[in-house]
Amino acid sequence: MALIRTEHLQKTYIIGDMEVHAVHDLSLSVEQGEFVTIMGPSGSGKTSLMNILGCLDVPTSGRYFLNEKDVSRLKRDDLATIRNSMIGFIFQQYNLLTRINVMENVILPMLYNEEKRYTRAEQVRKAEKSLSIVGLNDRMHFEIKQLSGGQQQRVAIARSLVNDPSLIMADEPTGALDTKTSYEVMQILQNLNEQMNISILMVTHSPEIAQFSRRIISFRDGTVLSDSPVEQRIMARDMLMQHIPKESLQREVE
Repeated sequence: MALIRTEHLQKTYIIGDMEVHAVHDLSLSVEQGEFVTIMGPSGSGKTSLMNILGCLDVPTSGRYFLNEKDVSRLKRDDLATIRNSMIGFIFQQYNLLTRINVMENVILPMLYNEEKRYTRAEQVRKAEKSLSIVGLNDRMHFEIKQLSGGQQQRVAIARSLVNDPSLIMADEPTGALDTKTSYEVMQILQNLNEQMNISILMVTHSPEIAQFSRRIISFRDGTVLSDSPVEQRIMARDMLMQHIPKESLQREVE
């Protein structure tokens, strides 16, 4: 079943007396459980597309079905309800609140979930589970400023999971990270996709990072240039093995 389906999607901005077609006559589908990368240069329209697919904006024309529900013309409050219940977001710069600790950052989306009213105990339990998935259950009471960039991104991933989303939208999730930490983040995303069947829609400028997904859509001037499966997929666990110091590997053998 298609989790995402668009029909002749159009997003047009009026700038002065000009019409700018950020998304032009776009029809595509993403099945539940897919891991898809969207690539394209700045100004290609991919941000406008992601805003529509993430229920942050509505198209000028055309239709967008999310889990078979037409969300093309929903009002702002209705879109917010769907975002909170179905979609998790991951950003390049993490977008964490520094005035609250790790646990409270992860709990935050549950406070805005109008479909499910969690008790405080339920909030804590779900936050602990999400932090355990990303390997940060020993950092839940840390301040954000005490964490490395990679740890902050893992907190952001945990935050994206607490409302049990069907879809995670990741906007340049490794853009601010070094190589090894990028592989660690990609391993988490691959595990979420393979083990929990969460659909992932990722934007990246990195051809290498795109190879961690299963399908790449190239976008330019508001239209799809190509849409193809990844022939030689990179597995993050294999790349991380190459970063283990030889001394550590030798100790494991012994």
